[in-house]
Amino acid sequence: MKIFASKFIRQHFSFFILLLGGGGLYLSNVALSFFLTPDEYAKYGLLSAFVAIVTVFSGFGFDQIILRYAKVSKDCVEIPTETIYPSMILIMVSSLILSVIFGAFFWGQHIWMLFVFSVTSAIVIYYYTLFRISSLFIAAQIQKNAWKILFPVVLGVSLLYFNLDSNYILLSITILMCLTSVLGWFQSKNVNKKFFRQGFYDWNLLWGYFSAMMIMSFMTSGDRFFIDGVLGKEELARYFFLQNIFLFPLSQLQNYFGFKDVVVFKERLNIKLLNEKLLKNVVVSLLASSFILFLFVIVLFVFPVNNYFNISRDWALIGFLIITGLVRVWYASLSAAMSIFADSKMINQSNLLSCVFLLLGGGVLLNVEYQSVFPIVIVFFAFWLQRSVIYYYVLRRGLREV
Repeated sequence: MKIFASKFIRQHFSFFILLLGGGGLYLSNVALSFFLTPDEYAKYGLLSAFVAIVTVFSGFGFDQIILRYAKVSKDCVEIPTETIYPSMILIMVSSLILSVIFGAFFWGQHIWMLFVFSVTSAIVIYYYTLFRISSLFIAAQIQKNAWKILFPVVLGVSLLYFNLDSNYILLSITILMCLTSVLGWFQSKNVNKKFFRQGFYDWNLLWGYFSAMMIMSFMTSGDRFFIDGVLGKEELARYFFLQNIFLFPLSQLQNYFGFKDVVVFKERLNIKLLNEKLLKNVVVSLLASSFILFLFVIVLFVFPVNNYFNISRDWALIGFLIITGLVRVWYASLSAAMSIFADSKMINQSNLLSCVFLLLGGGVLLNVEYQSVFPIVIVFFAFWLQRSVIYYYVLRRGLREV
């Protein structure tokens, strides 16, 4: 029994780290709703959206290029030298553009700090990818979650000495991300890595990954920016609170399945294995969402209702947030399979179809008279659903032809 328990812990310790990081961020996001004003909490919600965008977008897709073309053996990871200089330039340019746009339109100051956070996030993505393809799952999850684990500790100490606001939170996460990138540099010394000349840099595939990440960033975080624009910060604060309660835990499952399945699919990928993974995702996410809802109902009987929540009007919104989370968990394995199997043509065709759907959905959003966030939630659920259906169709057709 002890041997089994020890083996189970070793095999799934990376998942425990992800839970610890996700749990730390989850508690921080919920706790901050009690300590920040609605305007500051809404601004923090926009900062969280920026963080989500930057952590997948600032690298311009270079991490996916490494995943695709790196050669992995038992004792060494070989990385194409052609990825180095283009990736460095793209990181600097994309980080600058993202920081200037967000700083100018949504934050109003501290663009230099946003830029530092963006660059160090890209560095963390590199180390995360390196550890991931080396099957060093624990090191990879430490790299991705270290700042999330430390974030509630920093907030707890800060509450004793400072009046928290969104600018202080930005400073805190920037420092934590810098420390995480330094930790990645030390951890990477344990990885035997070499560089080889591939003879080309796959710009078509990079553009495909970049387009996919642009679409994903919009689907993941665009709702908050849209709600801020059409309904204001008070409604955004309420929506961000409910997102953290019901959608955030499922998004952590989404990250974990995507994280593990890439390595599995890199070794073997067929339609049977993909369907097995998708079924597992559905079962696990249904259990997780049922537990979250049950726990929430229990908590309502013990603690007073938060100002951001009205049980009589928000059940439909909660239901759609949970359903969106289920689709996102299902999407995780599809995305992992696409990153391994699909060529640039498949990816670009999928992105084109998604862009058409996003434009149609955007047209709907711009022509609705808003009384609540509900229409926005429905449209963004539709975005996730169409993306999943397109990916599954492409993979099912492609894998059957292999």
